Amino acid sequence: MNIQAAKTTDLPDILTLLKTAALPVAGIENHIETTLVARDSERLLGCAAVEVYGQAGLLRSVAVEAGHRGEGWGERLTTAALELARKRGVRDIYLLTTTAHLRQAATPSDAGSSVTRITPVPSAFMT
Repeated sequence: MNIQAAKTTDLPDILTLLKTAALPVAGIENHIETTLVARDSERLLGCAAVEVYGQAGLLRSVAVEAGHRGEGWGERLTTAALELARKRGVRDIYLLTTTAHLRQAATPSDAGSSVTRITPVPSAFMT
């Protein structure tokens, strides 16, 4: 499996994966240029996206197909998404999550990024 930039032709598979994982799909089509996918030779097995707003970014849509969870792909996709955000000038990352808890392993310093912090999106913004 390898991680690469998503293409517009990946959108149907990304939407299917996000829906299967019970993750929000709204707006993902507007952020394909900052979405990454993990693929094997035949199909999409994972994704992660960053919405970039100047020096702030929203990490979202991190999902891995059920049969490949626990293999480290979520962490690799997250690290790659943080690197993509850094290259686009993002200094602060906000985590949009309905299912995950922040873990020490997901801090920017562990990811080798210059992103200064990862913060959950305040619940008031999610209504």
